[in-house]
Amino acid sequence: MAHFTKDFLRFFQSLAKNNEREWFHANKKDYEAHVKNPFKDFVN
Repeated sequence: MAHFTKDFLRFFQSLAKNNEREWFHANKKDYEAHVKNPFKDFVN
């Protein structure tokens, strides 16, 4: 079962403050761990 943690929200809060491609690429591992993978689990 997917777990949307505080890190999920924290990622989007940081993204809102740093909405730049370079920032996203530097934080892609966090995106995958806290956003992408939990969503994939949720959909499955």
